[in-house]
Amino acid sequence: MPVNYDGDQDVGGQIVNYHYPEGYESLPEGSIYGDTNLVSGLKPTGVGEFITEYDTTGYINAQHIFWQGTFSRGLRYINFSDIRPYTLEWAWTDTIYPKEKANLRNSFNPVALFDKSYDSLGIAPFVDSVPGCYPTIIAGSNVTRKLILYNDDFSNDIVEAEVTIKSDGQQYASGIISYQLALGSHMDIAANFQVPAKGGNIMELELSTYKSGVMKFQESKFFNISGNALGATSSNVTFFPNSGISLLSAEISQTGIYPNPAFQIIYIPVNLPQGETTVLNIFNSDGKLIDQKQINNGVKIISLNVEDYPSGLYIYSYNNTRGKFIVK
Repeated sequence: MPVNYDGDQDVGGQIVNYHYPEGYESLPEGSIYGDTNLVSGLKPTGVGEFITEYDTTGYINAQHIFWQGTFSRGLRYINFSDIRPYTLEWAWTDTIYPKEKANLRNSFNPVALFDKSYDSLGIAPFVDSVPGCYPTIIAGSNVTRKLILYNDDFSNDIVEAEVTIKSDGQQYASGIISYQLALGSHMDIAANFQVPAKGGNIMELELSTYKSGVMKFQESKFFNISGNALGATSSNVTFFPNSGISLLSAEISQTGIYPNPAFQIIYIPVNLPQGETTVLNIFNSDGKLIDQKQINNGVKIISLNVEDYPSGLYIYSYNNTRGKFIVK
């Protein structure tokens, strides 16, 4: 039976664990998704402690407890499997920090839908002066938001993702789509919509998930709308992949992987024996290993973000299975 331990990195056991990857008594710097070098492709990787709620004066600091939630989102995305902020005593009975508590609770929601780019801004949209801290978006423009959909649940691999656009108390656009997402996995998706022609107002991007018609998650992100635009705003939100459950599975069964060539996200079918886990390896055309992703038991489709891959031919392999894809 595995024995958990804290902060010894890899000592030859069955797990890997770290203390304070952001630095002791420090706050994260750079991308919240940037610690991929710490994640083992072969063993569950955890962090026994990170980000104390106390600053150097010994008092609870709002920035620290905001970071406990937001940094956890980055660790989840890069496949840390054991995530434990220093302590959460402040959150159990707290009535002083409702926004911080909501951020922490949502960050650990098992069936979450996160705005990847927004979360990469860190905690600035939370703790600076509102609404001046919100990112700016242009009235009437068509935008695509990069989202992350999670299914870290115990049952039901069908997840519905919903995106709703609001401003000044009015709903302007909405869209919902279903995905088949293996338990214990997550995938990158994208949502495209038109920004309301409401220059000088605030746009609300509402993200929700459902299972069997029951809401599992809801969170809103806010933007300052700049500029002026005329005409009606489209009421549609479209998704990529836009084929949902049946069509996406059909595309993959016909082509092996989809899409190929790829620009941002590629979907690779996998077939493992019952109870087995393994690692997906990605090689460039020179045969150099450039990426790895763990394949958990029961996973049928792996979503791979190739946005930062240079254009070219790549080879993927797991167990005795190999294939090729192109990034443009």
